[in-house]
Amino acid sequence: MNAVALVREDNQCKLFHTWNANYHQKRIAKLQRIVSEEYLSLNPDCYDETWKIKDWAKLKTNWKIRCLMKIINCLRRKQAMKHKYELNKLAKEILAFAWELISEDMDFKKIRQSKEYKGLAKIIQFCTPWLLRKQLETHTTLKYVDKYNYRASQYNHVTNEYTKPKLSERVKEIWKNIIQRDLYSAYLLLNHNEDYKEIDRKKCIEHFNTFLTNHNQLIEELKQNKEEYPTSFWLDNL
Repeated sequence: MNAVALVREDNQCKLFHTWNANYHQKRIAKLQRIVSEEYLSLNPDCYDETWKIKDWAKLKTNWKIRCLMKIINCLRRKQAMKHKYELNKLAKEILAFAWELISEDMDFKKIRQSKEYKGLAKIIQFCTPWLLRKQLETHTTLKYVDKYNYRASQYNHVTNEYTKPKLSERVKEIWKNIIQRDLYSAYLLLNHNEDYKEIDRKKCIEHFNTFLTNHNQLIEELKQNKEEYPTSFWLDNL
């Protein structure tokens, strides 16, 4: 997660840049490569043809590996401290902008138990949405739409159809207007019915021009700003 999109009740838009997940990551990766090479030189018979450690193998270690691992663990602690600071800062910025927070609920327990998460846990541990949600819930009450019926990322209020987009598709074309996908999803979340189960298409049509004006103004301001934004903002295509 590199961006958080919000649309308020007055249709004002905001894109928030999340924390820097690469903080010390390049240095850690470099040190880990050195550690791997050192393990390989010490234990040449413990690896198979695909360079995976054999089940029976018990790897030897030395002072160099132990020293490098201490440095890596120290850098990871600094990563965690930086992440905590960035998370608190982001939560305060979101709560200062938004009056009411509505989101699609996600089953984070199933995600964390999945093989995909376990394989990428060390990489994505600092950019996970449930940590931000947990931080926000300490300050306010979050409301959730029905994740099975709502499907904000797939809906088009003009055609009244649901189309599952590719992960790489970060923009949507609505009435020949190119709109940042996350902001459009936030707009659809704003226009819910009374029981939060479905999108209110009538409200979407009624307020769309106001949202579009604010959307275009925000994108223009971001483009003029010299700050670097994540690729998920997709500013070059807007």
